[in-house]
Amino acid sequence: MASKNDNGTFNAIAGRLRAMSDPARLAIIHCLCGGEKNVSCIVEETGYGQACVSKHLSILRRHELVSTRRAHRRIFYSLTSTLPEDICRMVCSSIEDSTSYRLNALRSFYPRQPSAGGDPE
Repeated sequence: MASKNDNGTFNAIAGRLRAMSDPARLAIIHCLCGGEKNVSCIVEETGYGQACVSKHLSILRRHELVSTRRAHRRIFYSLTSTLPEDICRMVCSSIEDSTSYRLNALRSFYPRQPSAGGDPE
């Protein structure tokens, strides 16, 4: 574990998390969870333009979240590890848990009333 004053480590962690914190980059990461893809496929699957995708792939590469492989004139991108997918899965699970908790709390506080057109009892 890092010491209290290990700013270098904390800066590296913060940088990697910042690299993942953009919606377009999250869409690209989600796309790449399905496996290696070239820019054209990423553009098609995410709906972002080619220039936008290229810019965000560059950021993801700089933070070592994405790697490349050249095949003739095409460049294929893939995740360097399962880390981005694992983080996204944990965050989604956390959102789901807190949403379920809130929904259950609301339901217990305000139980559903039978609808006006419902079956008479």
